[in-house]
Amino acid sequence: MIRTVTIIGSGNVGYHIGRAVFRIESFDENADRYIMQNFSRDFSKAQDLADEVYSEATDSLLDIEPNNDLYIIAVNDDAIETVAAQLAAAGLTDELVVHTSGATPSSVLSKYFTRYGSFYPLQTFSRSRKANFKTVPLCVYANSSTDMANLSEFAGQLSDNVNFINDEQRASLHVAAVFVNNFVNYFYQVGAQLLGQKDVSLDLLRPLIMETARKVQRHDPAKMQTGPAARGDQQTIERHLLYLQSQPEIAALYEHLTKRIMDEEAVS
Repeated sequence: MIRTVTIIGSGNVGYHIGRAVFRIESFDENADRYIMQNFSRDFSKAQDLADEVYSEATDSLLDIEPNNDLYIIAVNDDAIETVAAQLAAAGLTDELVVHTSGATPSSVLSKYFTRYGSFYPLQTFSRSRKANFKTVPLCVYANSSTDMANLSEFAGQLSDNVNFINDEQRASLHVAAVFVNNFVNYFYQVGAQLLGQKDVSLDLLRPLIMETARKVQRHDPAKMQTGPAARGDQQTIERHLLYLQSQPEIAALYEHLTKRIMDEEAVS
């Protein structure tokens, strides 16, 4: 069983995981699960989280205490291996160490730890917005069956949506998440910019955005595709491209995506 936890990183992901773990303690008088330490290179961030979850803050990986049950590395992908090496140098040997990345394989930790895995919360987090962690899909993996069982039990305390996902599956999930979240949000930005040029409010598009999101909750996205490309409405497409001719980069994006949708419709 996982009782003692150290969180390495006080960014958006580490912050929300910390709050979720602390919620277990707060609502269970008999809870024996505690955040022991949290690390950030920015001590003020580490202290902010420590103040919320009653843990010890540190900005030195050399001060990380060994012998806790779980160490969660919640840092940028390009820092994961550096942090892992420093944790190993600090004396972590037999502890379970996981990272929260969607794109980095858990095997990068195998150079430094005998027990390792991943703990990937599949959600977009902002520090200013409270997350309902019980609904967040948690994708977990560990390199031993015992640790897998313990990590799954721990994840189940935080979320009602726990999934065993190996490195290859997680890589696919992360790429897909970029398409449905990051790229879609960029399209919202493009839409807002186009409207702003004519002094039109984005509020007019918000009901459309919500309805599109609702449809995909229950239906195959391929079957829900609408618009001029799906209809093969070449006249409207040409009008749109003419409207965008002064913005060639957006026009090229429009043209490429239109072709992709039309190609998919032709196959289906």
